[in-house]
Amino acid sequence: MILVRFISLLFSLSILVSCALWTPSGNHIYNQNEGNVGIGTMNPDGKLTVVDETGTPVRNFSGISSTISSPSEARAVYGAAINPNSTANFGGYFTSAGQSSGVFGEASDKDNGRYGGVFHSWGKAGTGILGLALNTGDEVQNYGGRFDARGKKGIGLFSKGGDEGHAAQFSGNVLITKDSLGPALVVDGKGGIGGSIATELKGGLEVKGGGLFSAEQGSAIWAIARGIADAAVFDGKVTVTGALIKSGGGFKIDHPLYPEDKYLYHSYVESPDMMNVYNGNVTLDKKGEASIKLPAYFEALNRDFRYQLTAIGAPSPNLYVAKKVSGNSFIIAGGKPGMEVSWQVTGIRIDAYAKTHRIVSEVKKEPENQGKYIHPKELEKPERLGIGWEKKQRVVEMSKKLGETARLD
Repeated sequence: MILVRFISLLFSLSILVSCALWTPSGNHIYNQNEGNVGIGTMNPDGKLTVVDETGTPVRNFSGISSTISSPSEARAVYGAAINPNSTANFGGYFTSAGQSSGVFGEASDKDNGRYGGVFHSWGKAGTGILGLALNTGDEVQNYGGRFDARGKKGIGLFSKGGDEGHAAQFSGNVLITKDSLGPALVVDGKGGIGGSIATELKGGLEVKGGGLFSAEQGSAIWAIARGIADAAVFDGKVTVTGALIKSGGGFKIDHPLYPEDKYLYHSYVESPDMMNVYNGNVTLDKKGEASIKLPAYFEALNRDFRYQLTAIGAPSPNLYVAKKVSGNSFIIAGGKPGMEVSWQVTGIRIDAYAKTHRIVSEVKKEPENQGKYIHPKELEKPERLGIGWEKKQRVVEMSKKLGETARLD
């Protein structure tokens, strides 16, 4: 048997030696051909082109081209790094220079279910695909991974998480920019934020450590509630450093008498002025007078003081303000000794912010909103005449389409 193998080897070597394009070197051979080499094809389009009996390369390649059409789970190119004791092995290693691509994957079939590249990780803590941007030069914008979608409804990246996992996790800052007419970020939670926007925060959007939203035009945050949902729910203290403009408002608490079964609502007190209200009760001295001490900041914060006095327990027609506010106090007189008096003083804010941002009661609507309404339904007008209706419809429709097209079952 050994002799047969030796004779076969000599025969093979003699054939190779006789071919001027192949040169033996120890246990190896190398090719001196200046053109391409084909296996399974007479028309190789790369330095090495391998095809099966039915496959045909689809493009020109200067390196290695491989096409295979069967069996059903065949691998046209297969690379394996199986050393379990090494962390620097690669099943395939691809590099590029300039504006070329190290790896290009294309799915040209128009049928659903085709992938330009598929990356699996079966390990307990594995990574399906790892992208590194290693250029550390100053002012260089690198991409560890970049995904672009073409087409009117294309999605650059689709990510799906496990039942108790996350579709995506970012350790660091996240920048979202937009160059289309649609919203920069759509969160469609299908039951959480997005599906029933601002119900319980389940599966939609959770921001730990806070979030910053800014806009030069329009709205930094625009939340739309449909049905019985709330546009936003804040569980905790809310700080607003600018003006808070609303159509109505009030408080909602557990009913003091029926906390188990009912809520209690109260409306806010509204005023065309930036008004502060101060009040209290006082007992008049033996002269029928009382000095009311106001906060030390009262006169620095307010102007245009207005007074109300109400006698408690008996009429007091002679009750009056004997001395107006001065030195953050005023004096009540004209009452009976020992009488209790309820007093109220209001003032208009004059702090720096109030002076700069004084409320204007009547304002003409913007040209684009002429003939439109904030609350068309309440004014018995068509919903399409609502301010922002067109934008709202685009966002709602886009959210619906996103939910329909982005699912991979």
